[in-house]
Amino acid sequence: DNLQKWEKDWLMSFHPDKCQTLRVTNKRNIINAEYYIHGQKLEIVDSAKYLGVNLHSKLSWSPHITTTALKADHTRAFLQRNVRSCPKSVRAQCYTTLVRPILEYSSTVWDPHLQKDTDTLEKVQRRCARFVNQDFSRESSVTRMMNQLNWDSLAERRAKAKIIMLYRGINGLLSIPMDQLRP
Repeated sequence: DNLQKWEKDWLMSFHPDKCQTLRVTNKRNIINAEYYIHGQKLEIVDSAKYLGVNLHSKLSWSPHITTTALKADHTRAFLQRNVRSCPKSVRAQCYTTLVRPILEYSSTVWDPHLQKDTDTLEKVQRRCARFVNQDFSRESSVTRMMNQLNWDSLAERRAKAKIIMLYRGINGLLSIPMDQLRP
């Protein structure tokens, strides 16, 4: 009802087929409430995409991280097929402009706390380091390749991004009213 009131106030309308219900809970006995917009029942889902981030009903980031890693790896595979004959600097730039943004989009929100999720993301970057160096030998050190490319781990980059976000929030450099977030 509040959404339909908001629609009227702002002269907008929601399309019921594009709306879903996402219940965020860990309870076993869920209250089965049904939600309607314009008389049409909304579909109940376990996860939904919002602003490019997959939200899960259990507030787990693993499904989002799996999807993100898969998308980034598909982009890497595309590049590997199509720019393998380009110079190393071009391959490196392709990674930093096309693959890494996929791996880091909104990471200040979903930074993984599970080692398996961190490893899933780091594996994509390590495959990219092999691609950029055109060195797929099992005896080669990927860590050395990443050092030569001057690439920080994705975990380090996420930690820096969180610190920068905190600094911006404290100093009023965000469009988020931080005073409402403090206790």
